[in-house]
Amino acid sequence: MKLPFYTYLIALLALTTFGCGGKKQQQEDLQLIWSSQPLMIPEDLKESIISSANELMDEGPYSVLQKTFTPPSGDKHDYMSMGIYWWPNPDNEDSLPYIRRDGLVNPEVHGITDKRYLNVTQDIAFVCGLAYHITKDEKYAAKSAEVLRHWFINDSTRMNPNLNFGQGVPGIADGRCYGIIETRDISNVMDAEMLIRSSKAWGEKDQQQLKNWMSDYLDWLLTSELGKEEFTRPNNHGTWYDVQVSSLAIAVGDIATAKRILKGSADRILEHVDAEGRQPEELARTRTWDYSTMNLKSLMLLAMLGEKVGVDLWQIPGEDDPAIRRAVDFLLPFALAPEAWEYEQVLEFQPERIVPLVEQAILQYPERLEVYTEALKKIGSEDNHIGFYDLP
Repeated sequence: MKLPFYTYLIALLALTTFGCGGKKQQQEDLQLIWSSQPLMIPEDLKESIISSANELMDEGPYSVLQKTFTPPSGDKHDYMSMGIYWWPNPDNEDSLPYIRRDGLVNPEVHGITDKRYLNVTQDIAFVCGLAYHITKDEKYAAKSAEVLRHWFINDSTRMNPNLNFGQGVPGIADGRCYGIIETRDISNVMDAEMLIRSSKAWGEKDQQQLKNWMSDYLDWLLTSELGKEEFTRPNNHGTWYDVQVSSLAIAVGDIATAKRILKGSADRILEHVDAEGRQPEELARTRTWDYSTMNLKSLMLLAMLGEKVGVDLWQIPGEDDPAIRRAVDFLLPFALAPEAWEYEQVLEFQPERIVPLVEQAILQYPERLEVYTEALKKIGSEDNHIGFYDLP
């Protein structure tokens, strides 16, 4: 029988809470960036990962050079995308400037392939990396290495480490700070590299070159005008900026920068979650459930990253009423009774979006163990994730 992922988390909680009878446990020491626990892959999920990796073996490699559009810089090595909620202006003959329709994706955005190909590259690298970790079959490491080199390392195909032209809007801007959220999962690339580091397909030179790319991109996030602007955003864009910067800083060994960002994230968390557990900035959108769960994921990731550098964000402002737990507790009843959600949600309401969040809350707030596990039993969900890592 296939067991839900949270059952493994409960077992882990029991080990860490009650000990192991004085006997040292044999655990894998590999820890992914978005996790505070050793990598734990349930047996039944291993089969699914290997199957997915096999399907991905013929995919790619992909490159920013494959797009048919040329960025304003004239250099196709520059990443380019278009603001997803912006549409042609029906009042003007040239359709400019585009106008915003929140929550409704303009299909034109799919014509620029960089975002899609980056996401697929990350999926291939990570899933094949996991498959190598499970099986030690070199073919999976070779595939992961191939797509990583093609997108990030090879001079002829690599992406320049900037998002100067992310989420541009015709008639308004060539690029905007909001495009930075499109690389919110980019630290997964460093996880993939870590998973294949012991293979024959990946060497020290590869490792250093990828680290250099990530360091350069981290510098762009910290020093560019678009990066500085994204840092000031009061909604999920600001929290995901903090996640990106602190994740990359930890990945490349810049602990001082990670700690500085995460200490500042304490104020951000308190500003995002009100006394009732609502996230007002996300409830102002047209996809309020989607954005509330998405932003809560970023808040929880900040707390998890904080654990790695000695910054406690799980319990702020105090253990009696931590903001992140308050946010979970506000959303959870609506996952059980979606019809009671009174905020605008223009797309289908998906209760299962909260599952990974509640699973992680079990580890951090054991006083809610019974409430959270009972809720997860009722919600149900296909297990297509490991912690905060979504699997294709």
